[in-house]
Amino acid sequence: MMISDQEPVCVIQDNATLVSAVVQLEAAPYVAFDTEFIREKTYYPLLCLLQLATDNQQMIIDPFADIDFQLLKPVFCSPDVTKIVHSGAQDLEILYRLLDAPVNPVFDTQIAAQLIGLPQQIGLAAMVKHYTGTSLSKADSFSDWARRPLTKTQLKYAVDDVLYLPKIYCLMNKELKRTGRSHWLDSEMAELSSRERFEQCPERLWRKLKGTANLNRRQLAVLRELAVWRDDSAAARDLPRKWLVSDEQLVDIARRMPIDAEALYQTRGLRDRLNPSWRDGILGAVRAGKALGEDELPEREKRGASSMFDHGCILNLMQALVHLRGRENHVATNLLAPHAELLRLAEGQRSNLSILQGWRGELIGQDLLGLLDGRLYLSLDRQMLKVTSVLPTTVGVFPDTHTPSRSQTGHAPNNGVGVLDVQAAGSSEQAVSTA
Repeated sequence: MMISDQEPVCVIQDNATLVSAVVQLEAAPYVAFDTEFIREKTYYPLLCLLQLATDNQQMIIDPFADIDFQLLKPVFCSPDVTKIVHSGAQDLEILYRLLDAPVNPVFDTQIAAQLIGLPQQIGLAAMVKHYTGTSLSKADSFSDWARRPLTKTQLKYAVDDVLYLPKIYCLMNKELKRTGRSHWLDSEMAELSSRERFEQCPERLWRKLKGTANLNRRQLAVLRELAVWRDDSAAARDLPRKWLVSDEQLVDIARRMPIDAEALYQTRGLRDRLNPSWRDGILGAVRAGKALGEDELPEREKRGASSMFDHGCILNLMQALVHLRGRENHVATNLLAPHAELLRLAEGQRSNLSILQGWRGELIGQDLLGLLDGRLYLSLDRQMLKVTSVLPTTVGVFPDTHTPSRSQTGHAPNNGVGVLDVQAAGSSEQAVSTA
């Protein structure tokens, strides 16, 4: 198979060449990788190219050729070779399925960038420009990567996606070590490449659906069965889930709990959409959900007693504190405190939240708990956001008065929380401009 009329880089289309390449890649301390894929019409992404780069060589693997991807395991699963990727969640998912093993260890430059003061969700082109001064072409951003032969410009675009990553990795790694934040990234990468991340629990798929607030537990049980049926059926046919039944239709079916085809067709758009197999599968899922015992019905995640209005107010206060701490410590706020976790915290949950653990717990978690518990509050003073820590005013055990430096902790000292004389006013303050 000819991948291009003019091949400016090494294009691998047979296993013998791949074996030779793997020997070279295994000897490298790090390998950058990227993929080009299409997913619009399939359940699983269709891999069209796999690009690789070290300090001194670049190569492209053509998945449409007779390639055994298991031959890449010694590289992608080697603890001695760091795999560099930019915004690589989907790339890692693709390789996990091809290798039947997680890629490890991983260094995601987009996540690393958020720990060293670069804009959150920075794109590859902006990052390459920042570190190398090179402007990448965007001409082939929406190319049809499944077509053959590929053009010379397509191949150059594909190689550019990995060409500069080794150099950027070295510069970023140096900065992370200088600021004492390497272990922060290590914890993020361990989660990004964990096996559990790629093996979803089908029974929890329903929790991702919207519009379920008014469903009772029996209806939620039906929805759970429907979500599992849809996922299994879509995967078996390699079709997008929503091509079978949309999210809105799935929730409406759970609400109605139809007993036969005519009742099922009361949900708009299903009569002309469902074939007999899909129709019977849906009705079977409804019957399965209705047949469950009371002790088998799903429970909603427990929430606090405060109203949605209160949740919004609480969330706004927490986000102000997050933005403050993120700016002080040059960490992107969406990485420091993911919105979903802030929402759960606002609703009263305090277990199984990464925001309260590890480096996040040190940087923002304890402050958020202090805000929620009334031990810390925010105010404005002449366009300055002021953080005030309310401390005990009776004799007791107080924290050590030593304030660690940035070099010891990897983050700026939290001067808003200090120790006051027990006879003093009972508060300490930290002011930061909101301009």
